Amino acid sequence: MLKHKTLAIFLAAFLATSMIASTILLQNVNARTPPINIPTYTFISVSPNPIGMGQYVNVNFWVNQPPPTASAQYGDRWGNMTVIVTHPDGTTETLGPFTSDATGGSHTVYTPSDLGNYTFQMSFGGQTLTGENLAPGTPTTGPFANVFIGDYFMPSKSNIFTLTVQQEPIAAAAVTPLPTNYWTRPIYGENNNWYTIAGNWLGLGQSTFAATGMYRSSGNYNPYTTAPNTAHILWTKPEAFGGIIGGEFGGSETANYYSTSQYEPKFAPIIMQAILYYTVYPGASTFPAGWAAVDLHTGETIWTKTNTEANREVLRCGQIFNEITPNQYGAQAYLWSIPSAGAGFGGAPSYMSMYDAMTGDWILNITNIPAALTLTTDEHGDLIGYYVNSSGTFGQTTGQSLSLWNSTACINIGLGGSPSS
Repeated sequence: MLKHKTLAIFLAAFLATSMIASTILLQNVNARTPPINIPTYTFISVSPNPIGMGQYVNVNFWVNQPPPTASAQYGDRWGNMTVIVTHPDGTTETLGPFTSDATGGSHTVYTPSDLGNYTFQMSFGGQTLTGENLAPGTPTTGPFANVFIGDYFMPSKSNIFTLTVQQEPIAAAAVTPLPTNYWTRPIYGENNNWYTIAGNWLGLGQSTFAATGMYRSSGNYNPYTTAPNTAHILWTKPEAFGGIIGGEFGGSETANYYSTSQYEPKFAPIIMQAILYYTVYPGASTFPAGWAAVDLHTGETIWTKTNTEANREVLRCGQIFNEITPNQYGAQAYLWSIPSAGAGFGGAPSYMSMYDAMTGDWILNITNIPAALTLTTDEHGDLIGYYVNSSGTFGQTTGQSLSLWNSTACINIGLGGSPSS
């Protein structure tokens, strides 16, 4: 009896000890107690070097690792970053403080005022990671919490960078002149100044009565293209019968085939990367038969979609979204479409669809879009639309308000995800 009682007490004590140990281990999975000190290393680069008097240089500086919680627009950023500049006469000045981007670096420009050698050194003052502005849904406790929160990233200084300032200015990078004869796309990536003649036609204006494929809602002026001085036909693609009817219909000005469709506009072009996109309305039909993508230079059909493949939608506009982040940059081209039932004068489509402009493949739908959007783009190519909101939302109880709809805010996780954002 005594043996059994002793064994029971031993087992109970063992289980209690095991539970305490398990609890301690679980608590330490997602936190350091105490927090640790982590060494950092900083770097700086100044260019171009040498530089002429009165010309500016780019000063780039960074910590060896990004803030561990940084993710796109969310998470901590390194602060207390300064640059110590020593002039040729030995005097110093301090630039900053600066706050890093998500990659842990920052940038400034500097214009030297004296001849001789300047030195630049970055200083990072150290920082405790606090977990500021975490992305929605980021756990702050448990096994998936960031273990670096609470740790101290120690101060550090970069090596000294020496810049030589000379009297003679350095030559600017060579610029490729604009073409004087026939040219095609793609345009070489270093011909930066060719943007002035390489505009696109997004067709942002609504295609309605007497308005066919406008450049944008304000009109048809495109500031980045020039019409040829010797216009001539490159190629043709018949879409409907045209010209005089002949015979018993006589020779009056009304004896022509109905091909222009004044009340039902047939042609609303979109042009991106020298590819012409349009909804096909064959013959006398005012019902779409699909889409076509055609090489603007040669007339070659690149791809087509039947009306069924296009989900009985018509093309609404194009979009070129130039996303620039600390990690990458570059544009993507998209096509936007709406259901044919919601197109035309007074139309109110219930959704918009996004397609890849190169392949015509469907990407996504955005539903419950506001009616009567006046579409345009911002400086990065975000497709945005203005509309008058009279529903009393957004904290307003009476009256109307001018609202802004942004397609990127609908798509990008963490920026709202609401069609009315």
